[in-house]
Amino acid sequence: MPKTVGVALRCLNFGNSSQVVHFLTPGRGFLGLLAKGVWRPRNPMFEGGFDAGRTYELVYIPRPRSGLGLVTEAQEIECPRRLARDRARIADAFVVLAFAACFAAPEQADAELFELVRNALRALDAGSEEALLLFLRAGLGGAGVLPRLDACAKCGALLREAARCGFSHEAGGILCGRHPAQADRLLSGAVLRAARGEDFSDGAARGAAVRFLMDWANHVLAFRCRVLEYPFYLKM
Repeated sequence: MPKTVGVALRCLNFGNSSQVVHFLTPGRGFLGLLAKGVWRPRNPMFEGGFDAGRTYELVYIPRPRSGLGLVTEAQEIECPRRLARDRARIADAFVVLAFAACFAAPEQADAELFELVRNALRALDAGSEEALLLFLRAGLGGAGVLPRLDACAKCGALLREAARCGFSHEAGGILCGRHPAQADRLLSGAVLRAARGEDFSDGAARGAAVRFLMDWANHVLAFRCRVLEYPFYLKM
């Protein structure tokens, strides 16, 4: 039976004593597994139920025809415990896990995304303010869909440092001041610097940059009939 390490992305109760768990693994990508009897007391195969955001070492039986394998053994090896005490950090971690669930492909190795998710969870657990923004930039870049942020997508003109710019989904990036009518939204210089990873000092600009990158991610995911949701209770 194969072994792997996986970050739990989603955990869904199944029946009275089981769970369906979606994992992100370095060698198999997105992996859906059924943990039978995980809630039964004194179950020798499990230490308890699975929790999203934790990393486990797994032994499982693949079930390619049904699309859902079976977990036979699991041991928790990493847990971001301090996240539970910070509501905003929990929301950011939720976005990291949802992003991985939307962009990871089943049966396709993606060690880079796996490490990005683990490092982002560690950074959030350590209290990093810019961890989510850095993750979104790296995740979109790794997927090959990060929009260009240093030049106009329409005419190629380099963007001025402090200029307010537009953004267009149709054009696929930033628009300079020559194309205001074609912009879907406006971005200030501070938001653009945060989105580029140049300046994280402005909390409001950092939050707006996160929303901007998530909006772009949803534009990309629309073609896959998926949506990356953001928790309504998070204050940006």
